[in-house]
Amino acid sequence: LHLALVEPRAVHPFAQKIALTYGFASVGFQPMKLLLARREGLTVFVRYFGDALKLRKNNPHIIPEVYPLAKLALENCGLTSDPVVEADPGTYPYDDRFQLDELTDDGYATLLHFQRGRVTHREIFGPVRLHHGLFRIRALQSNYLLARENGQIVGAVGFSVDEVEKTLRIFELISLSERPVRFLLSEMLRTCIPLWGIEYMEVDVSAYAPRMQRTLLELGFLPAAYIPAMVFHEVERLDGIRMVRILLKPEHEGLDLLPESQAIASLVLRGFIDRNVIPKIARAVPQIPLFAGMNDEQIRQVAGRCTLKTFPPGEQIIRENEAGEETFILLEGEASISTGQSATHVGTVGASECLGEMSYLAHARHSATATSQTKMETAVLPHRELDNLIRLRPDIGVIIYRNLATGLGKKLIRSDKR
Repeated sequence: LHLALVEPRAVHPFAQKIALTYGFASVGFQPMKLLLARREGLTVFVRYFGDALKLRKNNPHIIPEVYPLAKLALENCGLTSDPVVEADPGTYPYDDRFQLDELTDDGYATLLHFQRGRVTHREIFGPVRLHHGLFRIRALQSNYLLARENGQIVGAVGFSVDEVEKTLRIFELISLSERPVRFLLSEMLRTCIPLWGIEYMEVDVSAYAPRMQRTLLELGFLPAAYIPAMVFHEVERLDGIRMVRILLKPEHEGLDLLPESQAIASLVLRGFIDRNVIPKIARAVPQIPLFAGMNDEQIRQVAGRCTLKTFPPGEQIIRENEAGEETFILLEGEASISTGQSATHVGTVGASECLGEMSYLAHARHSATATSQTKMETAVLPHRELDNLIRLRPDIGVIIYRNLATGLGKKLIRSDKR
Protein backbone atom coordinates (compact mmCIF):
# COMPACT_ATOMS: atom_id res chain seq x y z
CA LEU A 1 0.00 0.00 0.00
CA HIS A 2 1.31 3.42 -1.03
CA LEU A 3 -1.62 5.77 -0.58
CA ALA A 4 -4.96 5.99 1.21
CA LEU A 5 -7.70 8.55 0.60
CA VAL A 6 -10.64 9.41 2.83
CA GLU A 7 -13.47 11.88 2.16
CA PRO A 8 -15.03 12.99 5.48
CA ARG A 9 -18.28 14.93 5.41
CA ALA A 10 -17.97 18.68 5.88
CA VAL A 11 -21.10 19.25 7.98
CA HIS A 12 -19.50 17.98 11.19
CA PRO A 13 -15.85 17.59 12.26
CA PHE A 14 -15.77 14.08 13.74
CA ALA A 15 -14.53 12.15 10.71
CA GLN A 16 -12.08 14.97 9.95
CA LYS A 17 -10.65 14.64 13.50
CA ILE A 18 -10.31 10.87 13.08
CA ALA A 19 -8.46 11.35 9.78
CA LEU A 20 -6.01 13.80 11.37
CA THR A 21 -5.51 11.50 14.37
CA TYR A 22 -4.41 8.69 12.05
CA GLY A 23 -1.92 10.78 10.10
CA PHE A 24 -4.03 11.92 7.15
CA ALA A 25 -3.40 15.38 5.65
CA SER A 26 -6.00 17.75 4.22
CA VAL A 27 -5.62 18.19 0.45
CA GLY A 28 -9.05 19.14 -0.91
CA PHE A 29 -12.68 20.08 -0.58
CA GLN A 30 -15.46 18.93 -2.93
CA PRO A 31 -18.52 21.19 -2.69
CA MET A 32 -21.94 19.55 -2.98
CA LYS A 33 -20.62 16.11 -3.98
CA LEU A 34 -22.80 13.99 -1.68
CA LEU A 35 -26.59 13.86 -2.09
CA LEU A 36 -28.44 13.13 1.15
CA ALA A 37 -31.36 15.30 2.29
CA ARG A 38 -29.53 17.99 0.31
CA ARG A 39 -26.18 18.18 -1.44
CA GLU A 40 -23.24 18.24 0.99
CA GLY A 41 -19.56 18.97 0.64
CA LEU A 42 -16.82 16.44 1.36
CA THR A 43 -13.29 17.12 2.51
CA VAL A 44 -10.36 15.14 1.05
CA PHE A 45 -7.55 13.69 3.18
CA VAL A 46 -4.56 11.57 2.14
CA ARG A 47 -1.96 9.42 3.89
CA TYR A 48 1.19 7.82 2.45
CA PHE A 49 2.92 4.50 3.12
CA GLY A 50 6.13 2.79 2.09
CA ASP A 51 7.99 4.38 -0.83
CA ALA A 52 5.07 6.48 -2.10
CA LEU A 53 6.74 9.86 -1.68
CA LYS A 54 10.19 8.59 -2.70
CA LEU A 55 8.68 7.60 -6.04
CA ARG A 56 6.92 10.94 -6.51
CA LYS A 57 7.81 12.77 -9.72
CA ASN A 58 9.04 16.26 -8.86
CA ASN A 59 8.18 19.61 -10.42
CA PRO A 60 4.64 19.16 -11.73
CA HIS A 61 3.55 21.65 -14.38
CA ILE A 62 0.33 23.40 -13.43
CA ILE A 63 -1.75 26.40 -14.45
CA PRO A 64 -1.85 29.46 -12.15
CA GLU A 65 -5.41 28.71 -11.00
CA VAL A 66 -4.20 25.46 -9.43
CA TYR A 67 -1.09 26.83 -7.74
CA PRO A 68 -2.51 28.16 -4.43
CA LEU A 69 -4.29 24.84 -3.80
CA ALA A 70 -1.23 22.80 -4.81
CA LYS A 71 1.05 24.82 -2.54
CA LEU A 72 -1.18 24.39 0.50
CA ALA A 73 -1.79 20.68 -0.11
CA LEU A 74 1.92 19.95 -0.58
CA GLU A 75 2.79 21.83 2.61
CA ASN A 76 0.06 19.96 4.52
CA CYS A 77 1.70 16.72 3.39
CA GLY A 78 5.11 17.91 4.60
CA LEU A 79 6.44 18.36 1.06
CA THR A 80 8.29 21.23 -0.57
CA SER A 81 6.10 23.28 -2.87
CA ASP A 82 7.84 22.57 -6.17
CA PRO A 83 5.29 23.09 -9.00
CA VAL A 84 6.29 24.89 -12.18
CA VAL A 85 3.56 27.37 -13.09
CA GLU A 86 2.76 27.63 -16.79
CA ALA A 87 0.88 30.87 -17.30
CA ASP A 88 -0.40 30.21 -20.81
CA PRO A 89 -0.05 26.56 -21.88
CA GLY A 90 -2.77 26.82 -24.50
CA THR A 91 -5.78 24.51 -24.78
CA TYR A 92 -6.88 21.66 -26.98
CA PRO A 93 -8.59 23.12 -30.05
CA TYR A 94 -12.23 22.38 -30.84
CA ASP A 95 -12.69 20.43 -34.06
CA ASP A 96 -16.20 19.24 -34.89
CA ARG A 97 -15.35 17.20 -37.99
CA PHE A 98 -16.11 13.94 -36.19
CA GLN A 99 -19.08 11.67 -35.73
CA LEU A 100 -20.15 10.74 -32.19
CA ASP A 101 -20.80 7.10 -31.36
CA GLU A 102 -21.12 4.78 -28.35
CA LEU A 103 -18.82 1.89 -27.47
CA THR A 104 -19.64 -1.49 -29.02
CA ASP A 105 -17.77 -4.77 -29.30
CA ASP A 106 -15.96 -3.80 -32.50
CA GLY A 107 -15.00 -0.40 -31.08
CA TYR A 108 -13.61 -2.04 -27.95
CA ALA A 109 -10.96 -3.95 -29.91
CA THR A 110 -9.85 -0.79 -31.71
CA LEU A 111 -9.57 1.24 -28.51
CA LEU A 112 -7.66 -1.54 -26.79
CA HIS A 113 -5.12 -1.32 -29.59
CA PHE A 114 -4.83 2.45 -28.99
CA GLN A 115 -4.38 1.82 -25.29
CA ARG A 116 -1.51 -0.61 -25.73
CA GLY A 117 0.30 1.03 -28.60
CA ARG A 118 -0.47 4.75 -28.49
CA VAL A 119 -1.14 5.98 -24.96
CA THR A 120 2.04 6.68 -23.00
CA HIS A 121 1.32 10.03 -21.39
CA ARG A 122 -1.82 9.75 -19.27
CA GLU A 123 -3.62 13.02 -18.65
CA ILE A 124 -6.79 11.75 -16.97
CA PHE A 125 -6.83 9.13 -14.21
CA GLY A 126 -9.61 6.84 -13.03
CA PRO A 127 -10.45 3.50 -11.40
CA VAL A 128 -11.77 1.89 -14.61
CA ARG A 129 -9.73 1.21 -17.74
CA LEU A 130 -10.22 -0.62 -21.01
CA HIS A 131 -7.97 -3.52 -20.08
CA HIS A 132 -10.46 -4.46 -17.33
CA GLY A 133 -12.64 -5.84 -20.11
CA LEU A 134 -15.80 -4.68 -21.83
CA PHE A 135 -18.07 -6.82 -19.63
CA ARG A 136 -16.69 -5.30 -16.42
CA ILE A 137 -16.91 -1.77 -17.84
CA ARG A 138 -20.60 -2.32 -18.55
CA ALA A 139 -21.20 -4.01 -15.19
CA LEU A 140 -19.79 -0.94 -13.45
CA GLN A 141 -22.26 1.26 -15.36
CA SER A 142 -19.42 2.94 -17.18
CA ASN A 143 -19.66 4.35 -20.68
CA TYR A 144 -17.47 5.42 -23.57
CA LEU A 145 -18.28 7.94 -26.26
CA LEU A 146 -16.30 7.52 -29.46
CA ALA A 147 -15.12 10.01 -32.05
CA ARG A 148 -15.10 8.62 -35.60
CA GLU A 149 -13.58 10.16 -38.69
CA ASN A 150 -14.46 8.63 -42.06
CA GLY A 151 -15.83 5.65 -40.17
CA GLN A 152 -12.60 5.04 -38.23
CA ILE A 153 -12.34 5.44 -34.45
CA VAL A 154 -9.89 8.21 -33.54
CA GLY A 155 -10.63 8.72 -29.83
CA ALA A 156 -12.88 8.03 -26.86
CA VAL A 157 -13.83 9.44 -23.47
CA GLY A 158 -14.80 7.10 -20.64
CA PHE A 159 -17.14 8.15 -17.84
CA SER A 160 -19.40 6.68 -15.17
CA VAL A 161 -22.79 8.00 -14.10
CA ASP A 162 -24.58 7.61 -10.78
CA GLU A 163 -28.22 8.29 -11.62
CA VAL A 164 -29.25 8.38 -7.95
CA GLU A 165 -26.55 10.85 -6.89
CA LYS A 166 -26.83 12.68 -10.24
CA THR A 167 -23.04 12.67 -10.56
CA LEU A 168 -20.68 11.98 -13.43
CA ARG A 169 -17.01 11.02 -13.23
CA ILE A 170 -14.64 11.09 -16.21
CA PHE A 171 -12.07 8.32 -15.83
CA GLU A 172 -10.28 8.00 -19.16
CA LEU A 173 -9.48 9.84 -22.36
CA ILE A 174 -7.97 8.00 -25.33
CA SER A 175 -7.05 9.81 -28.52
CA LEU A 176 -5.06 9.02 -31.64
CA SER A 177 -4.10 12.70 -31.91
CA GLU A 178 -4.93 15.96 -30.14
CA ARG A 179 -7.75 16.85 -32.56
CA PRO A 180 -10.65 14.85 -31.00
CA VAL A 181 -9.86 15.71 -27.36
CA ARG A 182 -11.98 18.84 -26.89
CA PHE A 183 -14.71 17.50 -29.19
CA LEU A 184 -15.11 14.42 -26.99
CA LEU A 185 -15.18 16.36 -23.74
CA SER A 186 -17.60 18.98 -25.10
CA GLU A 187 -19.98 16.41 -26.61
CA MET A 188 -19.99 14.38 -23.41
CA LEU A 189 -21.06 17.47 -21.45
CA ARG A 190 -23.65 18.42 -24.05
CA THR A 191 -25.31 15.01 -24.15
CA CYS A 192 -24.93 13.67 -20.60
CA ILE A 193 -25.98 16.66 -18.49
CA PRO A 194 -29.58 16.82 -19.79
CA LEU A 195 -29.89 13.05 -20.27
CA TRP A 196 -29.27 12.17 -16.60
CA GLY A 197 -29.94 15.52 -14.93
CA ILE A 198 -26.31 15.71 -13.79
CA GLU A 199 -25.64 18.13 -10.92
CA TYR A 200 -22.02 17.32 -10.04
CA MET A 201 -19.06 16.25 -12.22
CA GLU A 202 -15.45 15.43 -11.42
CA VAL A 203 -12.26 14.34 -13.12
CA ASP A 204 -8.74 13.55 -11.85
CA VAL A 205 -6.23 15.16 -14.20
CA SER A 206 -2.47 14.87 -14.27
CA ALA A 207 -0.56 17.66 -12.56
CA TYR A 208 1.95 17.40 -15.42
CA ALA A 209 -0.61 18.20 -18.14
CA PRO A 210 -1.25 21.98 -17.99
CA ARG A 211 -2.90 21.99 -21.41
CA MET A 212 -5.55 19.54 -20.24
CA GLN A 213 -5.96 21.52 -16.99
CA ARG A 214 -6.59 24.70 -18.98
CA THR A 215 -9.02 22.94 -21.34
CA LEU A 216 -11.06 21.56 -18.44
CA LEU A 217 -11.05 24.98 -16.76
CA GLU A 218 -12.52 26.51 -19.92
CA LEU A 219 -15.19 23.78 -19.91
CA GLY A 220 -16.29 24.85 -16.43
CA PHE A 221 -14.23 22.56 -14.17
CA LEU A 222 -12.43 24.07 -11.16
CA PRO A 223 -9.63 22.64 -8.97
CA ALA A 224 -11.02 21.08 -5.78
CA ALA A 225 -8.18 18.85 -4.52
CA TYR A 226 -4.47 18.43 -5.12
CA ILE A 227 -3.23 14.92 -4.31
CA PRO A 228 0.56 14.42 -4.37
CA ALA A 229 1.81 11.05 -5.67
CA MET A 230 -1.76 10.12 -6.50
CA VAL A 231 -1.22 7.44 -9.18
CA PHE A 232 1.51 5.02 -10.18
CA HIS A 233 2.52 5.40 -13.83
CA GLU A 234 5.38 3.48 -15.42
CA VAL A 235 8.14 3.93 -12.79
CA GLU A 236 6.92 7.01 -10.89
CA ARG A 237 4.01 8.28 -8.85
CA LEU A 238 2.32 11.33 -10.36
CA ASP A 239 0.47 14.16 -8.60
CA GLY A 240 -3.20 14.49 -9.46
CA ILE A 241 -5.63 17.42 -9.51
CA ARG A 242 -9.30 16.70 -8.84
CA MET A 243 -11.32 19.16 -10.90
CA VAL A 244 -15.04 19.65 -10.29
CA ARG A 245 -17.93 21.16 -12.19
CA ILE A 246 -21.15 21.95 -10.30
CA LEU A 247 -24.36 22.51 -12.24
CA LEU A 248 -26.13 24.14 -9.27
CA LYS A 249 -25.35 27.32 -7.38
CA PRO A 250 -22.55 26.36 -4.94
CA GLU A 251 -23.56 26.51 -1.28
CA HIS A 252 -21.11 26.93 1.58
CA GLU A 253 -23.39 27.25 4.58
CA GLY A 254 -23.68 24.68 7.35
CA LEU A 255 -20.02 23.62 7.15
CA ASP A 256 -18.21 22.53 10.32
CA LEU A 257 -14.59 22.38 9.33
CA LEU A 258 -11.37 21.97 11.27
CA PRO A 259 -8.74 24.68 10.63
CA GLU A 260 -6.81 22.27 8.40
CA SER A 261 -9.91 21.73 6.27
CA GLN A 262 -11.08 25.34 6.41
CA ALA A 263 -7.98 26.73 4.71
CA ILE A 264 -8.36 24.33 1.78
CA ALA A 265 -12.15 24.83 1.58
CA SER A 266 -11.76 28.61 1.46
CA LEU A 267 -9.41 28.34 -1.50
CA VAL A 268 -11.71 25.97 -3.37
CA LEU A 269 -14.90 27.95 -2.69
CA ARG A 270 -13.14 31.12 -3.80
CA GLY A 271 -12.77 29.54 -7.21
CA PHE A 272 -16.51 29.03 -7.51
CA ILE A 273 -17.16 32.61 -6.38
CA ASP A 274 -14.66 33.82 -8.98
CA ARG A 275 -16.53 31.88 -11.65
CA ASN A 276 -19.39 34.37 -11.23
CA VAL A 277 -17.22 37.43 -10.63
CA ILE A 278 -14.72 37.16 -13.50
CA PRO A 279 -17.20 37.33 -16.42
CA LYS A 280 -18.80 40.47 -15.00
CA ILE A 281 -15.45 42.16 -14.54
CA ALA A 282 -14.27 40.94 -17.95
CA ARG A 283 -17.19 42.69 -19.65
CA ALA A 284 -16.06 45.98 -18.09
CA VAL A 285 -12.34 45.47 -18.76
CA PRO A 286 -12.13 47.61 -21.94
CA GLN A 287 -13.19 50.65 -19.89
CA ILE A 288 -11.02 49.95 -16.80
CA PRO A 289 -7.56 51.57 -16.98
CA LEU A 290 -6.25 49.25 -14.24
CA PHE A 291 -6.23 46.40 -16.79
CA ALA A 292 -4.62 48.40 -19.62
CA GLY A 293 -1.77 46.49 -21.25
CA MET A 294 -2.71 43.09 -19.77
CA ASN A 295 -3.35 39.99 -21.83
CA ASP A 296 -6.38 37.75 -21.19
CA GLU A 297 -4.50 35.45 -18.80
CA GLN A 298 -3.19 38.36 -16.72
CA ILE A 299 -6.69 39.87 -16.54
CA ARG A 300 -8.08 36.55 -15.25
CA GLN A 301 -5.42 36.48 -12.56
CA VAL A 302 -6.31 39.96 -11.25
CA ALA A 303 -10.08 39.57 -11.67
CA GLY A 304 -9.90 36.23 -9.88
CA ARG A 305 -8.71 38.00 -6.72
CA CYS A 306 -11.74 40.30 -6.71
CA THR A 307 -15.19 40.00 -5.20
CA LEU A 308 -18.28 42.00 -6.09
CA LYS A 309 -19.87 44.43 -3.65
CA THR A 310 -22.81 46.80 -4.09
CA PHE A 311 -23.28 50.10 -2.21
CA PRO A 312 -26.60 51.99 -1.92
CA PRO A 313 -26.63 55.78 -2.41
CA GLY A 314 -25.16 57.71 0.52
CA GLU A 315 -22.98 54.92 1.98
CA GLN A 316 -19.35 55.56 2.88
CA ILE A 317 -17.00 53.29 0.98
CA ILE A 318 -13.70 54.41 2.47
CA ARG A 319 -13.10 56.82 5.37
CA GLU A 320 -10.35 59.37 5.77
CA ASN A 321 -7.57 58.33 8.20
CA GLU A 322 -8.73 54.70 8.36
CA ALA A 323 -6.34 51.93 7.40
CA GLY A 324 -6.73 50.87 3.79
CA GLU A 325 -7.06 47.15 3.18
CA GLU A 326 -8.90 47.12 -0.16
CA THR A 327 -8.95 48.87 -3.51
CA PHE A 328 -12.37 49.32 -5.13
CA ILE A 329 -12.83 49.25 -8.90
CA LEU A 330 -16.05 51.04 -9.83
CA LEU A 331 -18.09 49.07 -12.35
CA GLU A 332 -21.23 51.22 -12.14
CA GLY A 333 -22.18 54.47 -10.39
CA GLU A 334 -20.32 57.45 -8.96
CA ALA A 335 -18.66 58.33 -5.65
CA SER A 336 -18.09 61.75 -4.08
CA ILE A 337 -14.65 62.43 -2.59
CA SER A 338 -14.35 64.71 0.46
CA THR A 339 -11.71 65.64 3.05
CA GLY A 340 -11.53 67.15 6.53
CA GLN A 341 -14.04 67.40 9.33
CA SER A 342 -16.18 69.72 7.24
CA ALA A 343 -16.31 67.08 4.49
CA THR A 344 -15.11 69.48 1.80
CA HIS A 345 -15.98 68.11 -1.62
CA VAL A 346 -12.82 67.69 -3.72
CA GLY A 347 -13.91 65.52 -6.61
CA THR A 348 -15.96 62.70 -8.10
CA VAL A 349 -14.90 59.22 -9.12
CA GLY A 350 -16.88 57.38 -11.79
CA ALA A 351 -17.19 54.00 -13.45
CA SER A 352 -13.91 52.29 -14.44
CA GLU A 353 -11.88 54.28 -11.85
CA CYS A 354 -10.42 53.08 -8.54
CA LEU A 355 -10.86 54.03 -4.88
CA GLY A 356 -8.34 53.28 -2.16
CA GLU A 357 -5.32 52.89 -4.43
CA MET A 358 -3.45 55.72 -2.67
CA SER A 359 -3.37 53.77 0.59
CA TYR A 360 -1.97 50.76 -1.28
CA LEU A 361 0.70 52.63 -3.22
CA ALA A 362 1.80 54.75 -0.22
CA HIS A 363 1.23 52.06 2.46
CA ALA A 364 -0.69 54.75 4.35
CA ARG A 365 -4.15 55.46 5.72
CA HIS A 366 -6.87 56.77 3.44
CA SER A 367 -6.33 60.44 2.59
CA ALA A 368 -10.02 61.13 1.85
CA THR A 369 -13.54 59.85 2.33
CA ALA A 370 -15.51 58.34 -0.57
CA THR A 371 -19.32 58.23 -0.45
CA SER A 372 -21.57 56.65 -3.07
CA GLN A 373 -23.68 59.24 -4.89
CA THR A 374 -25.73 56.64 -6.73
CA LYS A 375 -26.14 52.90 -6.40
CA MET A 376 -22.65 51.56 -6.99
CA GLU A 377 -21.33 48.17 -8.03
CA THR A 378 -17.66 47.58 -7.36
CA ALA A 379 -15.02 44.92 -7.74
CA VAL A 380 -13.14 44.68 -4.44
CA LEU A 381 -9.43 43.82 -4.62
CA PRO A 382 -7.96 43.07 -1.15
CA HIS A 383 -4.45 44.44 -0.73
CA ARG A 384 -3.26 41.15 0.78
CA GLU A 385 -4.45 39.28 -2.33
CA LEU A 386 -2.80 41.87 -4.55
CA ASP A 387 0.50 41.52 -2.67
CA ASN A 388 0.40 37.73 -3.03
CA LEU A 389 -0.34 37.99 -6.75
CA ILE A 390 2.48 40.45 -7.38
CA ARG A 391 4.87 38.25 -5.42
CA LEU A 392 3.98 35.31 -7.67
CA ARG A 393 3.67 37.31 -10.89
CA PRO A 394 6.06 40.27 -11.13
CA ASP A 395 4.97 40.77 -14.77
CA ILE A 396 1.47 41.62 -13.54
CA GLY A 397 2.89 43.75 -10.71
CA VAL A 398 4.75 46.05 -13.13
CA ILE A 399 1.55 46.72 -15.10
CA ILE A 400 -0.59 47.25 -11.98
CA TYR A 401 1.81 49.72 -10.39
CA ARG A 402 2.06 51.67 -13.65
CA ASN A 403 -1.72 51.76 -14.16
CA LEU A 404 -2.49 52.65 -10.53
CA ALA A 405 0.04 55.48 -10.58
CA THR A 406 -1.30 56.77 -13.91
CA GLY A 407 -4.90 56.71 -12.70
CA LEU A 408 -3.99 58.41 -9.43
CA GLY A 409 -2.13 61.14 -11.31
CA LYS A 410 -5.15 61.86 -13.50
CA LYS A 411 -7.41 62.16 -10.45
CA LEU A 412 -4.96 64.57 -8.75
CA ILE A 413 -4.78 66.74 -11.87
CA ARG A 414 -8.57 66.77 -12.07
CA SER A 415 -8.78 67.71 -8.38
CA ASP A 416 -6.29 70.60 -8.81
CA LYS A 417 -8.34 72.05 -11.67
CA ARG A 418 -11.41 72.14 -9.40
